[in-house]
Amino acid sequence: MYLFLIRHLESEKNRKQSFASFEDKEPLTEEGKKQGILLSKELKSFFEENQWTIKQIYSASSERAKQTASMLSSTFGVPVQSYSSLCSSKTGVLQGKSEEEVAKERPEFIKQLYLYRKGIVSSYDFEIIEGKESKKSLEERVMNTIQEIINIPGEDAKVIVFHRSSLTAAILNFARQNSNYPKDFYGFIKLHYGFLTILNNEKDGMWTFDCVDEPVEKAKQFIKK
Repeated sequence: MYLFLIRHLESEKNRKQSFASFEDKEPLTEEGKKQGILLSKELKSFFEENQWTIKQIYSASSERAKQTASMLSSTFGVPVQSYSSLCSSKTGVLQGKSEEEVAKERPEFIKQLYLYRKGIVSSYDFEIIEGKESKKSLEERVMNTIQEIINIPGEDAKVIVFHRSSLTAAILNFARQNSNYPKDFYGFIKLHYGFLTILNNEKDGMWTFDCVDEPVEKAKQFIKK
C-alpha cells in the first residue's frame, strides 16, 4: 500500500500569512484553484499508469482542505471523507491573527517561529501560548486518524489532504518510526501547496519514504515499476 500525503492548495489564509482561525472557512484563492486543476489531472494519470485502486479521498475538514480534496474527487470519480482531526494545530489566542499582528503582541514567539523555520529551533521548545495545542497532542490525533484510514480495506493507495502543521506532524512521526529521526526534536519541513510525500509499506510492513514534498511529475521518478 502507498500513502500519498498532500498539503492543500493555496488559500486566502496563506495569502494573509495568518494563523488558523477557529472557523477554518478560508477558501482557496484563484491561484489555488488553478493549482488544483493541474494536480488532479497529473495525479489521476499517475494512478492510472500504476493501476492503483482508490475508493475515496481523505481530507482535513477545513474549507481549503475540502476544496482541494473535492477537486481531486471529481477527477477520480470518488467521494471525499473529511476529518476534523487532520486540521491545523489549534492556535489558541493567536487564531485568525496575522503574523504581523502577533509580532507586535508576542515578538519572542515570532522570533522562535522564525528560527524554527530556519531549522534551528525545535517546536517542542516554543513558549506556551494560552489555548495553543501542544505538538504532542497534534501528533497523537493526526497519527490516530492516519491509522484509521490505513485500516480501511480495498485500496492500493490512500490520498490524504492535510494542512502544513498536520502534514509535518505525520512526516516526523513516520521518520521517527523508520528513519531514526530524533524523538525529542520537532523540526521544520518546507512543504509546498499540492506537492506529494509518498510512503509505502512493501518492506516487512514498515512504512518507508519514497519521496518528500515533490511535484507529481518528479515524484513519479521515485516509484519502482
